[in-house]
Amino acid sequence: EIISTNVIKIYNLRTTLKVLCLEMKELIKFGPMRDEKLKGLSAKQVIETLPELKLNEDEEDCNFDLDPSFRRMGIPIQNENIIKTINELIEKIENYLKVERVALRYKGLTKLSELDG
Repeated sequence: EIISTNVIKIYNLRTTLKVLCLEMKELIKFGPMRDEKLKGLSAKQVIETLPELKLNEDEEDCNFDLDPSFRRMGIPIQNENIIKTINELIEKIENYLKVERVALRYKGLTKLSELDG
């Protein structure tokens, strides 16, 4: 039972890290999350259903329809340092989660500290 619980925890943590990587990629492409009132609405729906809505400065130039899920602002990240940092983090996490690394650890060919690369 303890082994099953630990295997499930590891699987869930790995899945969480994979989702986090996907969300960071989305952040680069489509910018930060929208306000709760705007999530799921196309630009046309925003205008039709919330005519009294006042957009703040960073939302005025948004292309809400750029994000296919309508969850993000539609403003891609422009700062190269931020993009580089996020991409490096994504790469490090994805490399850590690769099956090859897990196989090496399973076989006892490497120590956890060596996986940090």
